[in-house]
Amino acid sequence: MHDTVIVKESRELKITFVPDISIKQSTVHKAVALFEKKLKKNIRAEIVIKKEIPQKSGLGGGSSDAATVLLLLNKMYGNPLSLNEILSLAAKIGADVPFFIYGKRAKVEGIGEIVTPLKSSILYGLIIFPEFKFSTENAYSLADKIGNWDKGTYTERLIKALELNEDIGNYLYNYFEKVYRKFNPEFTDFFNKILLLSGKQFHLTGSGSALFYIAKDGEITEELYQKLTKEGFHIKKIKTVV
Repeated sequence: MHDTVIVKESRELKITFVPDISIKQSTVHKAVALFEKKLKKNIRAEIVIKKEIPQKSGLGGGSSDAATVLLLLNKMYGNPLSLNEILSLAAKIGADVPFFIYGKRAKVEGIGEIVTPLKSSILYGLIIFPEFKFSTENAYSLADKIGNWDKGTYTERLIKALELNEDIGNYLYNYFEKVYRKFNPEFTDFFNKILLLSGKQFHLTGSGSALFYIAKDGEITEELYQKLTKEGFHIKKIKTVV
């Protein structure tokens, strides 16, 4: 599951989303504006974003679109910017945009600007999309009311499990699950229903609202896919990028 980003030379700047989105100042618009400012010239390009990743799903669709546009514009103009310069622009768009410049498994620290690539391997998974959506801004506002953030211990354990090619299910952690269970009964009901039907622990993607399950065994995810599809859920099969 992915968006398709097309950048080609044009007489003027034109940005199109398919299907169209209501946002007039998207992450892609921000990426182009920053690239223009850095190069000190008007960008003449036709940019088409064919959307497959749903908005407000917590999957970084907008951030990955912006990162890809930066990379493609730089290539189209003859690579005037170094990787570090592109990463600097990416960090100004959003905390997860530098990660998408690399585009593979990585540990991300600071406010998103410190990205350490990790060894990749193929994992299989499912993503379930509920009918409701969450606002990232509202999610962080609610999280601040709870406090008591994890110090990164789950992340370190997860990285170690990945290095040893162990099952990572017990090491996946998302603070926003605690937030929504406390403040959002609709999410809690949906989360519990998935657990009851699947018998597997799904987790929230980013600040939501999608839920994902991931494993080393593709047969397990295929069985779950068939079972949950019959229950009428909007669900997608995925495989990690290596």
